[in-house]
Amino acid sequence: MVSSLIFSDDEIRWRIIRKKNGEVLYDIDSKELKEKYGDAIRSPSFMKIFMESLQEIEENS
Repeated sequence: MVSSLIFSDDEIRWRIIRKKNGEVLYDIDSKELKEKYGDAIRSPSFMKIFMESLQEIEENS
């Protein structure tokens, strides 16, 4: 499984891809991240939230 968290000035994108076949398991953009996590996406603690969510997604896939 490959995960990327992409930051730019105006967008944050979080994409998780299954390594074997390239299937996109999870792809979420700034608006969705903001709705789900609020202002936490701009804080250093977001990486902890990111890692916990990644583990949850991996366990459920």
